[in-house]
Amino acid sequence: MQSVYAFSFAENDKLEDQTLFLKKSIANVFELYILLLALFKALSQYAQDQVAIIDKAQISLPAQKDKHIKFLNNSILRFLNEHPTLNQMLENRKMK
Repeated sequence: MQSVYAFSFAENDKLEDQTLFLKKSIANVFELYILLLALFKALSQYAQDQVAIIDKAQISLPAQKDKHIKFLNNSILRFLNEHPTLNQMLENRKMK
């Protein structure tokens, strides 16, 4: 929207420059979206690691473990972890 607004009030800007800027902005927004999804996947991996540490150390922390397991059982996180297209995009960007 900023690009369209700026173009409408500019006197000598070229349409090609504004179009290029708009495409770049859209690509940056998409990259940010992918990074946010990667953050959720990383949080899920962290919770899995914490559960494994608690199990391995045989530490009696049932409240902590239950909190991590409840987080891991979230259907949206499971969907993100198993999503083939997202996994492929993250591999292509070396964000696995």
